[in-house]
Amino acid sequence: MPRARWWILGSLLTLFFGEFLFSVLYFWPRNEILFTEGAAVHSAEVLRRTATEFENAHRGRLAMSAVTTVAACLGFLGAYREWVTRR
Repeated sequence: MPRARWWILGSLLTLFFGEFLFSVLYFWPRNEILFTEGAAVHSAEVLRRTATEFENAHRGRLAMSAVTTVAACLGFLGAYREWVTRR
């Protein structure tokens, strides 16, 4: 099922590189600033700016999740169609 394989592979790559690595490299440091260090270490302006950055980047992460979901659904739908036509 080569066509389905490419869709599923694309969804896994988007999941790993698009979502997981983006979360590790971008969100985890901001989580530490916002929730671990907080106001004891950072000014209110830094916390406000960090929260805005987090919120804006989260929209991109949601878009990546949508791409991952659509690619996975197309891949599994293609695999199912091919399985049905072979029967």
